[in-house]
Amino acid sequence: MIFKESNWGYRLVSMLLVLALLVPVLAACGDNETPTATTSEATKTTEPTKTVEPTKTAGPPTTTEVPFVNDPVKIGVIQDWSGPMAMAGMLAQGPMELLEWWVNEKEGGLLLEKEGVRRPIKLVKCDMQGTVPGAGACALKLILEEKVSATAIGGWSPAQVPAVADVGEKYKVLHVAVVTDPETALKGYSWTLEGLDPIVSSALAMVKKLQPKTVGYFALDSTTYRSHMQEIKAALEADGIKTVSEQYYTQGTNDFSPYLTRIKHDNPEVLVTAADAMGYQAVYKQIKELGGWGDVKVVAITDHGSAPGAITQPGAVGTYALTHYLYGYGGTGAQEFEQMWKQKCEEDSAWCTKWARGNSIPTPTAMFSTLEFFSVFVAVKAVEYAGTSDPAAVAKAARSGHFEVDTFMGYLKFNTDGNAEVEPFYVQVQTGGKLIPVK
Repeated sequence: MIFKESNWGYRLVSMLLVLALLVPVLAACGDNETPTATTSEATKTTEPTKTVEPTKTAGPPTTTEVPFVNDPVKIGVIQDWSGPMAMAGMLAQGPMELLEWWVNEKEGGLLLEKEGVRRPIKLVKCDMQGTVPGAGACALKLILEEKVSATAIGGWSPAQVPAVADVGEKYKVLHVAVVTDPETALKGYSWTLEGLDPIVSSALAMVKKLQPKTVGYFALDSTTYRSHMQEIKAALEADGIKTVSEQYYTQGTNDFSPYLTRIKHDNPEVLVTAADAMGYQAVYKQIKELGGWGDVKVVAITDHGSAPGAITQPGAVGTYALTHYLYGYGGTGAQEFEQMWKQKCEEDSAWCTKWARGNSIPTPTAMFSTLEFFSVFVAVKAVEYAGTSDPAAVAKAARSGHFEVDTFMGYLKFNTDGNAEVEPFYVQVQTGGKLIPVK
């Protein structure tokens, strides 16, 4: 189950048993008693119904005794909703709406065992406007003004996420970052969680499957990507694989034709690449205009190479890319995520059209970031695991070394350093953006 006590069949059986026990009692009381709703009537609505206590309601159908308190558990979501990276916020919006709907309407609220209640969740977004100061300001606002139990995402930049973590460290509030690689992981923090991506080892395994004799390297000129390229290059050269091309482009490059022309001239058997989403989109568009890749096999070592804007470009066909999720390819957590998506599309066609592009299954071209969903999902699960919305208790429980969560990326256990290693895999891009896993 995605969240505790979420089996509807179990709920229905429980309700029928309760009714069976009540019928003789009601019959003995005479006709002056208030009629009891039938099971079918009770399950028609997901709206909370007020009881005698004004702060407590019998929320969407749950397993009896646990009262529903209409006092939302707040999770702060820090991302760009404006500025040059506004697309990141857009890709987070669908995951936020999906998760809120599932917990509040399908699960009857988040079960907090230490509080003895179920409560709805509220994902409070804050626009950091693509800046490091904006990231820190968002964390401060969410913690002090919104009184959130935890924060999530915090941007993609290695500089932005620490700005959020610094504020969380001061106020003892958990921050769940997006999946990153070990080199840029948050270190020295007491109240953070991160999924670690073994990018270099995964890339080496993929390249070796292709059995090249020559390799080229092409990447965004950043400290992290240069480091990855040098580490991969050293390992491959140690295995006797020759380097014939190596280029780095600067952030903001629009015309990639000089780089691509050089690559075609050098003609490596495999080209190892590391770029951002916009870089891959432009490269895959422009290489087609130059006649395609020819015999060069392209390996994108980051999941930006499997992003919707990249894989739908004609020059992406045949390339290999890292990814963390593919429909129908995963364990229990992935299957539950797919069921969540399917039900949402069945019940909310507007959401399905806007964020899922009308697909009742998660597709690679959806306007939906699975990595951002991961971050918010883990934050919500951390609150549930703590059994309370108290921020300090949530942070302590999440970093206890015992916090485990089944996600669409697999079953993760976070150690006392706040890290859990994810298991990405490679896919090959087909026509129309279709992805197939590489065996």
